[in-house]
Amino acid sequence: MTMISVFPQRIVCMTEETTETLYLLGEDWRIVGISGFTVRPPRARREKPKVAAFTSAKIDKILALEPDLVLGFSDIQADIAAELVRRGVSIHIFNHRSVAEILGMIQILGGMVGCPEKAAELCNEMQQNLDRIAAVSAGLPARPRVYFEEWDDPMISCIRWVSELIGVAGGVLIDEYGDDERVHRRNGRRFGRRENSGIDSAEDDDEKHQSPNGFPAGFERVLQADARLTGQILPASDHGD
Repeated sequence: MTMISVFPQRIVCMTEETTETLYLLGEDWRIVGISGFTVRPPRARREKPKVAAFTSAKIDKILALEPDLVLGFSDIQADIAAELVRRGVSIHIFNHRSVAEILGMIQILGGMVGCPEKAAELCNEMQQNLDRIAAVSAGLPARPRVYFEEWDDPMISCIRWVSELIGVAGGVLIDEYGDDERVHRRNGRRFGRRENSGIDSAEDDDEKHQSPNGFPAGFERVLQADARLTGQILPASDHGD
């Protein structure tokens, strides 16, 4: 008797992090569509059709791909998710905000595609690398003060995992404040931790593909080091390619 796979084989990833995670797990063959913000890995932009931005998606193009699973991130994509559900599509929305939640997302996604062991191994490698970087940064002669601005108007600071990784790398986030306070005023302008920025951009414009969401492997960008290969702290760059 032929066994039918119970795991999804036609996945649309509406944000970058699930795309990169599936590539890292060697499960990229399951992906049939990606976000136009995807930059990691670079080959994904060449191999996969772009069918979503962040606050918008091309519903008809997604449906034409006949996905058996669509993956998204945060309540910003709730309306997109609701429309796809009404069209009979299975969808899962992640909501990771911290490093621990990102590692949890990777393990959940690994289980969803039938490779929990590979996902656990990847998370262990990432955690070990974070621990190595924290050990190195603990020996720095000074802790640099870091200002991180994700968007200028309204002025939006970083999601939690960014501030956590600045700390891991030895920095001190300027204007860091408790989780219960989301927004305060400075010089008459709104300044807050990014929860939902509502940023969007052209889906197919390769010059406008910097991701607005909080990624798993985006943490490698903040650390400016590949979490699987190095424990060094490197100079900042625009993209982590």
